[in-house]
Amino acid sequence: KPLSFLDAHIQCGDSLVGVSPNLDISEIPDEAFNPAFGDDKATASALKKRNKRERGGSHADKAGQLGFRFEVTHMTSMDDLARWLAERAEQVDAMPEDDSTQVLAKAKAFDAYHATSEYLKNRFELDLWTAAFFWNIPKADGESMLAPTQQELIQLRNGGELDSRLVERVKEISERLNFFHWELAFPKIFSGENPGFDCMLGNPPWERIKLQEEEFFAQSDPEIANAPNKTARQKLINALAQNNPQLASAFEDAKHIAEAVSKFVRESKRYPLT
Repeated sequence: KPLSFLDAHIQCGDSLVGVSPNLDISEIPDEAFNPAFGDDKATASALKKRNKRERGGSHADKAGQLGFRFEVTHMTSMDDLARWLAERAEQVDAMPEDDSTQVLAKAKAFDAYHATSEYLKNRFELDLWTAAFFWNIPKADGESMLAPTQQELIQLRNGGELDSRLVERVKEISERLNFFHWELAFPKIFSGENPGFDCMLGNPPWERIKLQEEEFFAQSDPEIANAPNKTARQKLINALAQNNPQLASAFEDAKHIAEAVSKFVRESKRYPLT
């Protein structure tokens, strides 16, 4: 297919982390809440149990997972939404761009497309599903465990209001980690009778998804990076909490993200042959 105006734009994001075509996101896997580095294991276990219980809810709840309430009345399913987004992309693509005035008008239409409530709702749903794998799980404070579990997904799809703290955290995680959802990025490419690209060229990652301490500290703390062995390096890392709390926090965040990416690759079912 020829690339549209939207599709031809340079797209920025982590193409390995996000929702891809044909990935089933009707349910949030319990394994999304497996503890990563720094997560509280007891709380993670409780969230897994809660998510499993919510997935096994009533038939009414199950039905709620399949729908989404849209402001555009003719939409009744996610397929309708995908078609609507592709049509809007087609309209933007059809606008002329022969002079600077037309290009500016087209750019404004492009931005307006990404500001529609339908686009934002779909984007947030995909972000929420993905964010479950990257959620920081601290020790539970009482019985409250704020997390994007199955019930939150059902509530979102039924048009309900979510906790504002959860909404902000999902958005923050998505922006910080650059979630990339292929069907949103390329609406026309993944619509119609023959969806998808004819060819994709890339440089496949060959390293393990694991934070390398020497590389992480190479610029920020050469003493740690050049430690003679693992034991000596670990002692220096342990001392960061006192000597350099900001760097200690950055290291903990980076290690959590690395383990969460590995969890996403293994448990999301996006890469069934990996």
